[in-house]
Amino acid sequence: MLGTHKSEQDDAYQRPCRKSVLVIHYLQQDSEAPIQGPAPPVLQRYAKKILAMNYHDWTECVRAFSEGLRMLPGEIDITIEIDPPLESQQIDTLADRWSNGLPASLRQLWSEGSARVNCPYVWTPSPDELPSLNEVFEDNDYIYGGARFEHAEQIYPGNSGADAGDEDMAAVLGKAGLELWCRCAVFLHVGNGDCLGLDPESDAEDPSVVYLVHDDDESSVISPSFSEFLAAWQELCYIGPEFWLLDYWIDGDRGVIDTTKNKTAELHRLLTRRPQTTKA
Repeated sequence: MLGTHKSEQDDAYQRPCRKSVLVIHYLQQDSEAPIQGPAPPVLQRYAKKILAMNYHDWTECVRAFSEGLRMLPGEIDITIEIDPPLESQQIDTLADRWSNGLPASLRQLWSEGSARVNCPYVWTPSPDELPSLNEVFEDNDYIYGGARFEHAEQIYPGNSGADAGDEDMAAVLGKAGLELWCRCAVFLHVGNGDCLGLDPESDAEDPSVVYLVHDDDESSVISPSFSEFLAAWQELCYIGPEFWLLDYWIDGDRGVIDTTKNKTAELHRLLTRRPQTTKA
């Protein structure tokens, strides 16, 4: 493509993302401070309660972003697997595993978006792109991540296999950490032994996301809700989610992802830029 205009594929990525970024912008502001901007009053007043994630758009955004990565200069290793949504009857069967009821956010994801997403990527930039990567992660010569979560059939409370009576695990994870491992519904295996899980005791409709650490007592909530996590992760180009990568954007006081921290814009430009040709 000639010139410097955004490609149609880039526009396709941006369109479904704008809503999520807008919502995250308002959710991250101090609840006691007046919210600036043109958001409807109802969003300003009840943002956390009415967060309406469009899971179909979120899934299509994952697809468009992942396809766009193929155009980055350097070496890219990527998988794009997005299963179709489930029928209501299938979801009702899976809901039986949730004693407190299947969270509405999961039901919507599985019915409107996908039953399983597996889009991991590893990008090693070309030498001339490496300085741009180092502006975000100064010691890295590659970056990886990708939207992914287990199939709906595999996501339910207590699916980690952790045993509440395992004294050795309790000694490593701590009592609170082991309790989290035992009750959370793991939806993503990070790859280093850690996991991301949903805490069914936090919110019946949109549970919080917990980073489950496998080798110490640092397991903790990283997002107050599943929908907010997906929106924030989208804004961060689905990096990681190893903790050492997400930690750049973890608010130390609140212990949750804050996309207004660090170099979100630089990361987004790095992973969504399209190589441009100026010669005919």
